[in-house]
Amino acid sequence: LRRGAVVFAVFSAAVVVTFEPLIPLPCTSDPSTYTEFENPAYDADPCLRTRFVQLLFLTPEECMFGRRIVWSVILGGIV
Repeated sequence: LRRGAVVFAVFSAAVVVTFEPLIPLPCTSDPSTYTEFENPAYDADPCLRTRFVQLLFLTPEECMFGRRIVWSVILGGIV
């Protein structure tokens, strides 16, 4: 791949994962159908593990992980 294409892909992914909370997603799920687990911190929402075109075929959970990495790189660079 050309260098410009790689830079564009990385920049696009960084923008998508940063602004994912602001992007409306077409997922509707019924909380009453979630499986009950003993761990109260576990989020059983199936929308978190569904890939969306709006997120460049990432899941919202992957965007959350990516957002943490982007901020780690930014804040680590400041330090």
